[in-house]
Amino acid sequence: MIKAMYLLKDIIGEKQENDVSFRQTPKKKIIADLNEIIDLSLEDYYSTNLS
Repeated sequence: MIKAMYLLKDIIGEKQENDVSFRQTPKKKIIADLNEIIDLSLEDYYSTNLS
């Protein structure tokens, strides 16, 4: 879960630094990537804590 937050922080920081690159990328793609990061982090979190 913590990894997901750091990745999101990096993505948001990149967006603020370079808005041009985000204008080239469709919002659906960005949202799908963020959802994938969150899902993978949740899987990692639960597999670690439930084992």
